[in-house]
Amino acid sequence: MPERKLRISGVAEVSHHQYFLFDARTDIEDVRRPSWREGAGLAAAEPGLLALCTGIHTGSIALAVELWDGAPPLEPGWEDVVEVPLRVSPGELRVGLLLADPPVELRTPLPIGGSRCRARVHATGRDVDYDGVAFEPVEEHLVQLWETEVEDPVRVLRATSGCATWRLGP
Repeated sequence: MPERKLRISGVAEVSHHQYFLFDARTDIEDVRRPSWREGAGLAAAEPGLLALCTGIHTGSIALAVELWDGAPPLEPGWEDVVEVPLRVSPGELRVGLLLADPPVELRTPLPIGGSRCRARVHATGRDVDYDGVAFEPVEEHLVQLWETEVEDPVRVLRATSGCATWRLGP
């Protein structure tokens, strides 16, 4: 049974519907606009970066990021859940925000030994204040990471929010 190695959590101040996990070789300012279609409008990956999409345009979300030693059991109760492959430089991943530094509780680096990871991203509440400004968290996000030998394709495990179904398109 896989075990959780590390968990960080706190309130993240997002902007422009997004926040990130990135490695030491990636500069958020150089990142191109991600394509949200594949990952139910929830997650998009490119080398060194995992871009994550919120329902709110700007404001507070409750965020937890976990590092596991293998694929964790599926968490029940989330509206949207997607898995994406992630290629990173061995070292560390960090939480990144566009217009602010993450709060202290989200600054702990996540040690990554290999270059291939899998990210399972969960979200609830993306429809509550879509495109709005949230002064208190109305959305919850959980990102679970684990190293892997293979690069499986994106998998949408659950997409029940209006935000996800709209972004998936026809």
